[in-house]
Amino acid sequence: MDRTGPGIPLTLMRASRVATGFTLSFLICVFALRFAPPTDSLLAVWIPSMWMGLIIGILCFSNRYRAIAIVSFAIMLGVGLGIWRVHTDRHEILPASIESLVQKQPVTIQGIIAEEPDVRAMQTKFAIAANTLHTASGKILRVQGRLLATDNDQWPEHDLGDSVEVYGKLERPQVFESFAYDDYLSVKDIYAVMYRAKITTTEPYAKKSVSWTPLSAALSIRSALFSLRQGFENRINRIFPEPHASFLAGLLTGSRRGIPDHLLQNFRTAGLLHIVAISGYNITIIITLLSGLLFWLPLKWRFLPLTASIVLFVVFVGASASVVRAAIMGILGLFALQMGRVTNIRLLILWTATLMTLWNPRQLWLDTGFQMSFLAIVGLAVFSAPLRKCFKKIPEKFGIRESLVATMAAQISTLPLSIISFGQISLISPLANLLIAPLIPLAMMSGCAGIVLSHVYFPFGQMISYISWGFLEIIIRIVQLLAMIPYAAVSL
Repeated sequence: MDRTGPGIPLTLMRASRVATGFTLSFLICVFALRFAPPTDSLLAVWIPSMWMGLIIGILCFSNRYRAIAIVSFAIMLGVGLGIWRVHTDRHEILPASIESLVQKQPVTIQGIIAEEPDVRAMQTKFAIAANTLHTASGKILRVQGRLLATDNDQWPEHDLGDSVEVYGKLERPQVFESFAYDDYLSVKDIYAVMYRAKITTTEPYAKKSVSWTPLSAALSIRSALFSLRQGFENRINRIFPEPHASFLAGLLTGSRRGIPDHLLQNFRTAGLLHIVAISGYNITIIITLLSGLLFWLPLKWRFLPLTASIVLFVVFVGASASVVRAAIMGILGLFALQMGRVTNIRLLILWTATLMTLWNPRQLWLDTGFQMSFLAIVGLAVFSAPLRKCFKKIPEKFGIRESLVATMAAQISTLPLSIISFGQISLISPLANLLIAPLIPLAMMSGCAGIVLSHVYFPFGQMISYISWGFLEIIIRIVQLLAMIPYAAVSL
């Protein structure tokens, strides 16, 4: 047997072991430091860690301990990188930071709408990159940072990239009951809010004369995509009644606006809230649906067209951070469903989680959506094979079986976090998913076909949309009936 030294097998030095040690140590370190005090003492931990890593690196030159030393060095490198990343991610309040300029009197802030507006039933939320602040006394201050402004009037409309003036009382986000709203916004780098804002567009982005820069180019692309998605949602609203229109928009574009609160509560009770907006669940369903339609291609040839399709879908819905994350996790789900080499899938999941955490460590700490997506893909890698055997009698056409497998695997793996995060467990969820999962891809496919065909010949597209309306109506009725069952969900 080949060995690197006495008693040390050569297989220990496989790259997968080194990569697993590095990624796991990084993720565990970042997660653990969430509970450490935000002081410079992190550097005091980082320096001896690096010295220990150096010693281990020297041991790499010894044949006897080389394998163990290499893996240990990878672990120490992951720990050191985690300590450094947490230290550099600390948010410092500067004199020009917008949250340091909170005042009792209303102020006027000038800035640019930096994210797609979050349009809801009774209000619209805008993430605004602030430039200047006008105090009530007339003093003008240069500021930096983002605020979240809530517009209850919702008219006139304001678009991504518009220069705006926002008038209202500037506040810091607070904790509401058990929901840490300040932590939730910090993931998006927002540290100030205006709950009742008056917003005026001073210069629409479409009329701006902006010289080309990478930032302006990215903003132009995002603005164009936002307009395209708005047109698609307007066509949905033209063809479908409510709440079917809002439900289909949630399935196809990730928008939740217009969905009645009581219907959302029914979906939550039935353990089906994840299907109402774009998430790792829905992206996986889309991938498996497309995979079913490409049944005529050999399995190894499906990855490229499937990946291209999901990238185009992400571009279409606006490529927001949450959708991009869901797409990455969904593509990992494609690997988990189509490849039998589970070890490689797990390593790929670890690398993706590491890179995303390196980009924004607060996702790992505070973003429940990131945590749910990560656990969902882990569930796909672990539970897909046994569940596929359990559902072998479910038809494979249109990806129905794979959609059911993906949904159930994700549900199993995310159940503990759902209980911790939302304080509720849906006892009816397994039955609900069993009944609803086969209908979701049919509703999405027929609805998308109807919307597209309506641009060619509206009556024909409308006729196809009736099929989607039927599936959506069945889903809504099933959810309402299941939510009425006593003890369908239990609060903990």
